[in-house]
Amino acid sequence: MPATKIKRRSTRTVAPKHCSICNASGDETFRFLRKTFIFDVDLARKLTQDGREAVLLDRDDVRYAVDSSIIHEQHVPHVDVRYPGIMARVRYTETDGSIVTGDVLIDGHHRAARCLQMHRPFTVYILTYEETDRVLKIRPDAARRRRRRTGPRRRRA
Repeated sequence: MPATKIKRRSTRTVAPKHCSICNASGDETFRFLRKTFIFDVDLARKLTQDGREAVLLDRDDVRYAVDSSIIHEQHVPHVDVRYPGIMARVRYTETDGSIVTGDVLIDGHHRAARCLQMHRPFTVYILTYEETDRVLKIRPDAARRRRRRTGPRRRRA
């Protein structure tokens, strides 16, 4: 008699058919600072498939990323935490000429929230400044120009 095969229970859960996040279609983007920055997440995922190592994100940074974003609670329980998030390195010049830099989680907020719930570490791939420039669809200078164009028009006398 052949040995009985036992199904191993997976840590991954199947996304429910009614989850609007899992069933979303179209290009994925991430908006930061009220659309001052808009990132192409699909391109960022392609760039990070080059064999680079994922880096462990500090728990306080994970908590900040989750707390400062919109989390859809119904989506968190079934995300697959095996995949690292993606961190972009942003920089831009202020009107006074000073350069502001920082790191922004652009992919993986729900996975980060799930890792916090599970008391598991959360890892990220980090984009270089050059890669971040490639995945930026809208950057601060373009956002300023867009706001200026869409603002009230002045009439000529």
